[in-house]
Amino acid sequence: MKDVVFIDTSIIVEYLLNGPKADFAEIVLSGSSTNVTSTMVYRESQGISELKTIMRKYRLMPSDAQIVLTCRNYGIEKIATFDSDFKRVDFLKTMGV
Repeated sequence: MKDVVFIDTSIIVEYLLNGPKADFAEIVLSGSSTNVTSTMVYRESQGISELKTIMRKYRLMPSDAQIVLTCRNYGIEKIATFDSDFKRVDFLKTMGV
């Protein structure tokens, strides 16, 4: 999914608060790509081992690991974020950091 960009909440917060990187956030949010965001809920046993694997492999917090799983599961290769932790994920191209 090359024309799909996952929008991390750091982009939305920066835009809403008119922070120092708000101009970039506005460009991303008004761009021509398909922008997606996600909320995932796991049962206690469902998906937890996969989440733990991603957390360990890329040294991520649970919420960031969920984003990585969402991107991987849907073939999303780009993420707009101000969170540099996503640079450690080998299959994601970061935009904004």
